[in-house]
Amino acid sequence: MTFIIFFLTLSTLILIHELGHFTAAKMNGVKVHEFGLGLPPKIFGKKYGETEYTLNWLPIGGFVRIEGEDPAEKVADPKRSFQNKRVTVRMIILLAGVFMNFFLAVVLFYLFFLFNGFVSSPMVKFTNYSFVGANVKNVETVISGIAGDNIKEKVYPGDTIFNASYDSINLNDYVISEFSTHEKQKNVSILSSVKLKDFQSFIDKSEGPVKIYLYNVQTQESRTITVTPSYDERLKRKIIGVYLGSVFYLDYNKSFYTKTFSGFIHSYNILVYSGQTFSNLISYSFATKNIAPVSEGVSGPVGIFSVIQGVLASKSPNIIWILLDLVALLSLSLAFMNMLPIPALDGGRALFVFIEGVTRKKINPVIESEIHKYGMIFLLVLLAIITFKDVLNLF
Repeated sequence: MTFIIFFLTLSTLILIHELGHFTAAKMNGVKVHEFGLGLPPKIFGKKYGETEYTLNWLPIGGFVRIEGEDPAEKVADPKRSFQNKRVTVRMIILLAGVFMNFFLAVVLFYLFFLFNGFVSSPMVKFTNYSFVGANVKNVETVISGIAGDNIKEKVYPGDTIFNASYDSINLNDYVISEFSTHEKQKNVSILSSVKLKDFQSFIDKSEGPVKIYLYNVQTQESRTITVTPSYDERLKRKIIGVYLGSVFYLDYNKSFYTKTFSGFIHSYNILVYSGQTFSNLISYSFATKNIAPVSEGVSGPVGIFSVIQGVLASKSPNIIWILLDLVALLSLSLAFMNMLPIPALDGGRALFVFIEGVTRKKINPVIESEIHKYGMIFLLVLLAIITFKDVLNLF
């Protein structure tokens, strides 16, 4: 099942991207030789009009082959060549794939918010950023994974600890009373969760079973579980058998406007936030002369497969919405990656077109073609390194 979902996810994202290039090229009179499902070698193809639609052996994504795509190639139909179109037309065709991935993310995020109270999935803070149109709710005690067998009842990643009690001692009477009101009103605004250090101190002092009060912002369900803490000799403290992390949520319940356009606003927020985070990671890597922060912050197909596998293994009752949110994030990541001004990527090709538009001079097509060729080699080597890193992380 993991492989099927992984295959469908990756293929859909790449096909949507290539469909953007295909549609923009057709609309602007550029000849499209081939639209392929999967990657060559070809199994079979059928020609409709001037375009051959092919099915290929490698079942990942797809591609579009257009007239004049390679700056150095000789074209059979100069009037319909990509290279002979106006700068604005070429920019539209090059960035149409990015637009389609962004648009898909907007739609999927809106569906996610519509059924999840217009509150995002939990996010990890990497950099300071003022999110547009959203209230930021910080939560310290969110369950990120299960460890050990202390907990016999069902808990899920994303469950937030709002209170705990044993005997007649209650960790936070105020929070639990507010939590009850919160549940009655069906208001998914995030409350101030238990502070991590307070919770750990409370658990360390416990003797016997502890009641823990949970709330899951995605399922909008509250539950109470009972767990018996055990002492960990290595950590020198008591544990309850879960990993806890600090996250934040984006709440788009500010107004009718923010809810209506939550898909677009959230996509914008994530795109800019990702850009700032990536920039900070690169700066930190240069400053420390250590590539680890950047390498650990990116994943390839193996990493994506591992994430999907983890989501399915969680058996969360909200698994459909978690996957929907994940696909939206991946679509946005693909858009972000392709906007980077790296040769061979859409952003790199668009940069050459932009330079031509500013200088009014065409760049030597042979030189441009060679730069894109070496850019592709660089990307393939980078993908191999990332894949190797992701495989090592599996063990």
